[in-house]
Amino acid sequence: MVRGNLRNKFVLKTADMMGTNRAAIERSRKMLRPSNLDPILKEATSCFLVGKLRESEVLCSEFLQSSPSHPMGSFLQGLILSEKHMPEAALPFVEQAVLLEPGNFSFHLTLANLRSQLGQDDKARQSMLAALSLCPRNSRMLLDLALVLESAQLLREARHCYEKALQLDPGQAVAHHGLAVVLEQSGETEGAIQSYKRALECDARLTSSYNNLANLLVSLGRHEEAEQCYLQGFRADPNHAEICFNLANLYATKDRLQDAAQFYRKAVATRPSLVEAWDSLGLVLNDAGESQEALLCFDKVLKLRPDWLQPQWNKAITLLKIGRLEEGWDAYESRLRIPRIVPPRRFQAPRWEGKPFQGEKLLLVAEQGLGDTIQFVRYTTLAKALGGEVLLECPPGLTRLMSPYPGIDQVFTRGEELTDYHWYCPLMSLPAIMKTTLGSIPREVPYLRVENPIQFSPSRALHVGLAWAGNSKHPYDRRRTCRLIDLSELFEVPGIEWINLQQPIPQIDLRAAGNHFELQQRDHQCEDLYETAQWISSLDLVITVDTVVAHLAGALNVPVWVLLSSACDWRWLVDREDSPWYPSATLFRQKQFGDWREVVSRVKARLQDFVSVHRANRTSL
Repeated sequence: MVRGNLRNKFVLKTADMMGTNRAAIERSRKMLRPSNLDPILKEATSCFLVGKLRESEVLCSEFLQSSPSHPMGSFLQGLILSEKHMPEAALPFVEQAVLLEPGNFSFHLTLANLRSQLGQDDKARQSMLAALSLCPRNSRMLLDLALVLESAQLLREARHCYEKALQLDPGQAVAHHGLAVVLEQSGETEGAIQSYKRALECDARLTSSYNNLANLLVSLGRHEEAEQCYLQGFRADPNHAEICFNLANLYATKDRLQDAAQFYRKAVATRPSLVEAWDSLGLVLNDAGESQEALLCFDKVLKLRPDWLQPQWNKAITLLKIGRLEEGWDAYESRLRIPRIVPPRRFQAPRWEGKPFQGEKLLLVAEQGLGDTIQFVRYTTLAKALGGEVLLECPPGLTRLMSPYPGIDQVFTRGEELTDYHWYCPLMSLPAIMKTTLGSIPREVPYLRVENPIQFSPSRALHVGLAWAGNSKHPYDRRRTCRLIDLSELFEVPGIEWINLQQPIPQIDLRAAGNHFELQQRDHQCEDLYETAQWISSLDLVITVDTVVAHLAGALNVPVWVLLSSACDWRWLVDREDSPWYPSATLFRQKQFGDWREVVSRVKARLQDFVSVHRANRTSL
């Protein structure tokens, strides 16, 4: 299930381009004897080295007219064309240079680069191995070759070059760094960590090593070490955009929203074109309740990269959260083009856009989570009013619950083969088609019903259902889920028989559930939500975090108190205790991010009043 904003998982890794064309020509020029340098070639070379490509090309062409078989002349002409982003034109000149002087390391290395650019991978590898066979004892040349070999995923050969360069000069920070990169790509993480650390011992200003080492530590779950490493890199270079961005990402995963926002701001201040940082800044601002500023961030991203779907989705979520529903529904359609949210499918019929369909069949396709389906199934009656038969495809756990729904003619379980329909439409696109606003949300409740609700033994106690944890696979479950021990105050309220609606009970809560609280267990775990609905429909009250239980209770019109994170899902909107989606719901929001204790204290006080009122009502009867 995907719900809410997408956290940006993009990690910037510093590129370490150590070899350049200018370095290659400089090395090759030094190999020539001064007496062999023609004045025109010498001047052409000098122009190239200071960036005067046009002058260099004119002089080099003049030289080659008189000396077409000069290796340095051919090589220089190839470099000039390469610098002008014309690799196809450059290639024959560098190939000619290699034929004329096959023992020149730089010629082979440059030829490998050109062939790689042109997608000639096999030939590029041949050139790299030819360069390697020349086995230079120059550490700088070895570093250049290692980088090219690494880019071609010839990791064993690249490692050999880095190690050989370090034998010649053990103090080369860039060689330790390059070796670390190769080891990391080869899966030798501990070796990579040690090599990054040696690089920093050689040069404490090598921010690329801080950045890559911290990234590696994050991937290993060593977050405290990673944070310190990022901070060391930041102190070495406060304008290092990658380090600022990646440190902000780490803080965001820890829900340290203010710290994350601070470093995202530093990243975009240093590199305003860094769209990933703008998008992520918008996410944490929205989570922190600064939704208007978050919208500005998403607009900034979309101005820089209009075709990027992720900020379109994030903007949609933010618009919906602040109640700008019509704009939000339109932007929400972007989800259908993001495979991680809605996996792509092909349908045999065209998509329905809201036109009458008398005498035809419309297939509505449930998507995302169980709670989403329960929330939006109310729209099937509006679709039904426009035409013929309405078919619903839904997840297995909902088939029975949806079958008697008045707006649905047939219910199918996801995975069944469906061929007999004229139109299809994603269920969560119906609000956009119906142009739903806050004032026009269908509010008729209950809109789900069950037969044979659970019968409790006669008792003066209130029956209150409890659910405290969501789907552990949900990307933001850590925010919306609390521990059973966090709710212990509630069990101090007398006159309540507690019913466990938590299915399954998280492993961490099993002991608390068994040893500390009088929590009535159901006979078995309900695989079908119809059974859960039978329990809920018999209760006096449901207390739950943001899970499918909240949607079930709301759709059944059973009083439900929903405990919410301060960075809750968009559907609960902002700054209100009620829900336009579920009239029976009361919302209890965190006043401070992550603080369940204060929420539970308020719920306890309200629960005591609730029990008193119901006891008084029963006495009067």
